[in-house]
Amino acid sequence: MYRARYPVMGVAVLLATIGVWVAIHAGGADGGGAAGAVGAQGDANCPGCTVQKASIPEDPVEADAVRRRLDEERAARQAKAMEEFRQRNLQWRGCRFVPKAKPEEGDRFTRQRQVADLFSAKAPVPQARTDHFQWVLSNEEYRCVGWYGTVAKVVDGPEGSVVELVVGPLLFTREGALAYTPAASRETWRVDAQNNLVCERLEREPGRPELLMID
Repeated sequence: MYRARYPVMGVAVLLATIGVWVAIHAGGADGGGAAGAVGAQGDANCPGCTVQKASIPEDPVEADAVRRRLDEERAARQAKAMEEFRQRNLQWRGCRFVPKAKPEEGDRFTRQRQVADLFSAKAPVPQARTDHFQWVLSNEEYRCVGWYGTVAKVVDGPEGSVVELVVGPLLFTREGALAYTPAASRETWRVDAQNNLVCERLEREPGRPELLMID
């Protein structure tokens, strides 16, 4: 199974990652935690700014103990932040569908968006889909936390609608890093007048090997 870095994160995931990065580095920069060991003073090169300055004892043994304590506290904060980040990423997120059509396509976009909202709310996960992605769902290195899909086509008729979806898993590693596979399933669904959903057919999206890429 091939792994490579791959820029597939959406804006929300990217912002979350940046936010955690900032939080970790901000926590590591304050050098705080030991009462009386850290104080703020003005930065002569930046009016209005403050910098943190550790009060390190002159005695070498005491100074080494203070530095070790500060390093341990900084490492503990970083570990806590990373574990919270991992736990958030590994929470179940359900299903999210979006229209393939663009807003400028008018009625086609509006209808696909209605169907996308319906499938997002009902969040169906047919057995055929889980069977299709069993090669990754059974891999303990990864966790599926949801399903993302595109409404590719909607054909309305007197007895309901035929909907075509392209669906893939939202994956993270056990450590909380985003994983991606271009493999997808193309699903044909029937939606009746009462908005009951029935999956009639599932096909493997052609030309998409079983790759996993880690960011």
